[in-house]
Amino acid sequence: MVSREYSSLSAEEAQKIGRQLYRSKNYQDALKAFTAAVTRSDGAAIGALDNRAATYMKVGDLQAALRDAKHMIDLEKVGVTGYLRTGQILQLMNKADLAHEIYKYGLRNIPSDSPDHRLLQGMSEKLAQNRAPAKAVDFMLMLPVEIAEMIVKYLPTNNLV
Repeated sequence: MVSREYSSLSAEEAQKIGRQLYRSKNYQDALKAFTAAVTRSDGAAIGALDNRAATYMKVGDLQAALRDAKHMIDLEKVGVTGYLRTGQILQLMNKADLAHEIYKYGLRNIPSDSPDHRLLQGMSEKLAQNRAPAKAVDFMLMLPVEIAEMIVKYLPTNNLV
């Protein structure tokens, strides 16, 4: 439901006011303004949806933010904004695997010669690196030499390399 104070504004005006309210940390009123902008826009509500999703994130309503982010993907399959926002929200929800899948889905939909494709590719690679298991570490190298020698004395000689 759009607040009366924003119902007479155009989508652009409501979004501009919403951004000002967001910057001043008045998130509840910013949500009302962004909702008015989404309601008034003629299908091209990507910016307003993204702003509203960011505001929902600030107030801790990740489910509502995720709904808006997914709606951005539905509206614009070849735009990077929806994929980036959805991935960000899923990571906040501790769903990194699903976020990585969203990035890969976006990479299939965005033309490979687009700068947006490279941006999404970078985010996907960064997330994959963060999710990769740590490299194995030889704990014997971490021990003081004296303790390592004591451990080796207890090993049968047929196990030594």
